Amino acid sequence: MRKTIIESLKNIEAEEKIAVLLACESGSRAWGTQSPNSDYDIRFIYIHHSDWYLQLFEQRDVFEKTIPPTIELVGWDLKKALKLLYNSNPSLLEWIHSPIIYRSDDAFLKNLKNLSQQFCSIPSLLYHYVHMAKKNFQSLNKERNRTPKRYINCIRPIMMCLSLLNGSGFPNGTIQELFLNNVDDKKLLAQFQSLLKVKSEEQHLFSSQELDKFIQESIFFLEDKMKKIHFRNKPNVDSLNDFFINMVKRYS
Repeated sequence: MRKTIIESLKNIEAEEKIAVLLACESGSRAWGTQSPNSDYDIRFIYIHHSDWYLQLFEQRDVFEKTIPPTIELVGWDLKKALKLLYNSNPSLLEWIHSPIIYRSDDAFLKNLKNLSQQFCSIPSLLYHYVHMAKKNFQSLNKERNRTPKRYINCIRPIMMCLSLLNGSGFPNGTIQELFLNNVDDKKLLAQFQSLLKVKSEEQHLFSSQELDKFIQESIFFLEDKMKKIHFRNKPNVDSLNDFFINMVKRYS
């Protein structure tokens, strides 16, 4: 499948006259929660020739393509990606730190990771992930037939928050790695391993009072932490401008 994905990216480059700077896995395969039939959620950042950026009217800066039955490709133009980085966009940060990379300009990725540390806003990321956890937990509590996917959608954002609060930068591991780094309760670990097993086997039902309690208590804890963390002023945009200009010159 990796060969098919890489060939698909090469074809897109030729057809769209772009250069792919970074292509990675997003979604369940990046999180380590995939089942055998999970889709491949490919996300990439691309760049055009300099003339494209000099056109009078703005052009479409998103690329989307589905290759049946399981490959979904979504790409963002470099300028769009850097604007989103300026606002500490969680999705983009997850792409940058994905554990599964299909294609990359190594110098580009190194510089992008350095910039991501500069523009990563812990308060805004906490707000995003806590909101995601709360929304999924509310849905979980309304469901008569609880699913492993819903539990994972509650736990993953909690793990992202706990990892961010540890001060080690933006998380870049699977959900299992993050859970092991942040939770040392053996009963919880056992329940979590059961959850991953059920998900990998494509079983449709799962329920755990221990994980319910953990999710609820974690949300309360994180909401309290959020009250004590203050937003800082955004860094100067010059470093992003310079990076963008240098990349366009390099690929022209």
